[in-house]
Amino acid sequence: KRNRVKFGLAVVDADTVKNFTKKRIRIDFWKILATEFFNNNLIETCVKTGKEVFVSSGFASTEDIKKLLSKFNSVKIIHTALSDKIEDSNILAIEKLKNKLKKNISFGLHCKTDEIISSTIALRPENIFFYIKDQKKRNYPDNSHAIKINLLNNKVRSWKKIETCLGSGEKVRKQIPKWIYNKLGIKKRLGFN
Repeated sequence: KRNRVKFGLAVVDADTVKNFTKKRIRIDFWKILATEFFNNNLIETCVKTGKEVFVSSGFASTEDIKKLLSKFNSVKIIHTALSDKIEDSNILAIEKLKNKLKKNISFGLHCKTDEIISSTIALRPENIFFYIKDQKKRNYPDNSHAIKINLLNNKVRSWKKIETCLGSGEKVRKQIPKWIYNKLGIKKRLGFN
């Protein structure tokens, strides 16, 4: 909290949500795992807390997502493919879901190749969810696609730098830099100065 980092829990049952709410632990958001996408009781329990609710759409179709949003319009959708293969990631679904649902969409990484986040940045997901692990040789639940915590700072720095290349998307006429004329030996032409 001191570092302004949001804290959330991934949940699979309503009792966990109720227990944490009673303990008055300051939770900023709930993440509902893909296996519980159709668990209306859990989703409703999370929504009633007044916190942000993210639902992973791992196994769900676009139609399933539309039905969910017709019941719980405030929930936020995370696109993820529950496969560690890069070719199964289907990141273009982020853009298609945004257009069809008229909502921001987040991305959840389950691919072993975490560089996919660099590509995903161009699709401007609302948030990017990924797993981290320490350097110990343990078998974590999301081990194959978790990012080692000692690599995280460099990766986040790189992702932030990549984000700067997106620009506004507008093409505007700019002045041609002098170095281009000098390097190529081209004289200035009228209308291009």
